[in-house]
Amino acid sequence: MRRGSLLRSPLIRALLRRKYAIPILLALYDEGPIHVTDLVRQVGGHPSTVVNTLRALEKLDVIGRTLAPIDRRAVDMRLTLKGMAFVETPMSWWGRIVRKWETVR
Repeated sequence: MRRGSLLRSPLIRALLRRKYAIPILLALYDEGPIHVTDLVRQVGGHPSTVVNTLRALEKLDVIGRTLAPIDRRAVDMRLTLKGMAFVETPMSWWGRIVRKWETVR
């Protein structure tokens, strides 16, 4: 991989611009489909900021919406295949580095 080519990726640039993008992806990966209000609560951000981040991630086709099975008016957010692949490959590599940093402290 050429130096700097990773930062040219629209997905990586979008994730770096949004404060809650990575916590949202990790929450969706860990929890599976989840209500938007529960996701906002879990991430701990302001609802409008989290919803704007969700819209940006949806535009990148990393997450998608599904109707909630119990209440058809509610919407659940879920990872798409592209989002799942992103979380499982580069994020797992970065996760190992972060865990090493945490054990050093």
